[in-house]
Amino acid sequence: DCCDREALHWAVTTGGFNSETVQDVMRGAVERRFGNDLPSSPVEWLTDNGSCYRANETR
Repeated sequence: DCCDREALHWAVTTGGFNSETVQDVMRGAVERRFGNDLPSSPVEWLTDNGSCYRANETR
Protein backbone atom coordinates (compact mmCIF):
# COMPACT_ATOMS: atom_id res chain seq x y z
CA ASP A 1 0.00 0.00 0.00
CA CYS A 2 1.04 3.65 -0.21
CA CYS A 3 0.62 4.45 3.47
CA ASP A 4 4.36 4.66 4.11
CA ARG A 5 7.65 4.86 2.29
CA GLU A 6 9.42 1.95 3.97
CA ALA A 7 12.42 0.67 2.01
CA LEU A 8 11.97 -3.09 1.69
CA HIS A 9 15.19 -3.75 -0.22
CA TRP A 10 18.09 -1.72 -1.59
CA ALA A 11 21.41 -1.86 -3.41
CA VAL A 12 24.59 0.18 -3.06
CA THR A 13 27.08 0.80 -5.84
CA THR A 14 29.98 3.08 -6.67
CA GLY A 15 28.99 2.87 -10.34
CA GLY A 16 25.62 3.04 -12.04
CA PHE A 17 22.63 0.75 -11.73
CA ASN A 18 21.70 -1.52 -14.62
CA SER A 19 18.41 -3.33 -15.20
CA GLU A 20 19.73 -6.51 -13.54
CA THR A 21 20.45 -4.62 -10.30
CA VAL A 22 17.00 -3.03 -10.35
CA GLN A 23 15.33 -6.41 -10.96
CA ASP A 24 17.29 -7.93 -8.05
CA VAL A 25 16.08 -5.12 -5.76
CA MET A 26 12.49 -5.60 -6.95
CA ARG A 27 12.65 -9.36 -6.29
CA GLY A 28 14.21 -8.75 -2.88
CA ALA A 29 11.43 -6.34 -1.94
CA VAL A 30 8.73 -8.84 -2.94
CA GLU A 31 10.47 -11.66 -1.05
CA ARG A 32 10.81 -9.51 2.07
CA ARG A 33 7.18 -8.36 1.92
CA PHE A 34 5.52 -11.69 1.05
CA GLY A 35 8.09 -14.30 2.08
CA ASN A 36 7.57 -17.61 0.33
CA ASP A 37 3.89 -16.89 -0.34
CA LEU A 38 2.69 -15.47 -3.62
CA PRO A 39 0.74 -12.20 -3.41
CA SER A 40 -3.02 -12.61 -3.85
CA SER A 41 -3.02 -10.02 -6.66
CA PRO A 42 -0.35 -8.60 -8.98
CA VAL A 43 2.19 -6.31 -7.33
CA GLU A 44 1.73 -2.66 -8.30
CA TRP A 45 5.03 -0.79 -8.51
CA LEU A 46 4.63 2.82 -7.44
CA THR A 47 7.22 5.47 -8.25
CA ASP A 48 7.68 9.20 -8.02
CA ASN A 49 9.04 9.15 -11.58
CA GLY A 50 7.17 8.47 -14.81
CA SER A 51 7.44 5.32 -16.91
CA CYS A 52 10.02 7.02 -19.13
CA TYR A 53 12.57 6.30 -16.38
CA ARG A 54 12.02 2.53 -16.48
CA ALA A 55 14.15 0.17 -18.53
CA ASN A 56 12.33 -2.08 -20.98
CA GLU A 57 13.44 -5.10 -18.93
CA THR A 58 11.53 -3.90 -15.85
CA ARG A 59 8.29 -2.74 -17.51
